[in-house]
Amino acid sequence: MLLSQLPIDFDCVQSIAIAVIDESGRLIKANSGFCRLINADPQQYKALRVDNLFIQPDFSKLISSPADHKEKVFKGLLTIGRYSGLVRSLESCIWRQNNQFTLLAEYDVNQIEQLNDTVLKLNQNYARSQFEMTQINLKLKQREQQLEQSLADLKQTQKNCLRQKKWLH
Repeated sequence: MLLSQLPIDFDCVQSIAIAVIDESGRLIKANSGFCRLINADPQQYKALRVDNLFIQPDFSKLISSPADHKEKVFKGLLTIGRYSGLVRSLESCIWRQNNQFTLLAEYDVNQIEQLNDTVLKLNQNYARSQFEMTQINLKLKQREQQLEQSLADLKQTQKNCLRQKKWLH
């Protein structure tokens, strides 16, 4: 399957990564989703080496993998990125045709929705905790003022007692 055979223009789509890579690992064509995935400029990606970005499966495994009857060499979770940096895993299919690989990868929408739900719950818990801490802080300040007033009253009482004691002597 060649990228040019796809019925829709995916150049601007970012949720789907599409790329054509030659057997030496150089990028021939890519949409903005793939460029974003590898942190490359969509206007200046041509001939960029991307073989070192394939973590699982690694690029050499793709080269040595036999194609099925539909020219597919891989289907599954593709992990791509830099070991020392950002790594992403996407559901993908990779086909080989005429010594080139066509990659089609997508983010798992269910996983993204679960992540969004988790983030929403964390934000709600954070807001609730922040409100509770504000209330506790307010109560602590009120208690501190009460203690300061009680201390001032005690000091005044002590002074009065000392004055009375002097007066009696």
